[in-house]
Amino acid sequence: MAHISNESRGVRAKFLKNDDKILIEFADPAYAKAENILFDPQSNDVHAVLHEGMFLIGRVPDDMASDFKVTGNVELCADHYTGEMLRLGASISLMKH
Repeated sequence: MAHISNESRGVRAKFLKNDDKILIEFADPAYAKAENILFDPQSNDVHAVLHEGMFLIGRVPDDMASDFKVTGNVELCADHYTGEMLRLGASISLMKH
């Protein structure tokens, strides 16, 4: 799997929590189609697996890191060009060192 990142800081995204759900809201709807989300518990970095590549999303805030460790799923959302909100689910996998 290739590690591809357009920016060293990650893509434009927000990490949100709504009740018991974890959400990642993307500026670009292409990232909302990620097949899997990889979470590194040592650095709090989050990557999206998309089209056989790994893209850096960004760093999860410390107050949400424990949620990423125990929650198995995340909701990925973005505004679609049709004006609708794109909402898809993805599993969270923990990176092991």
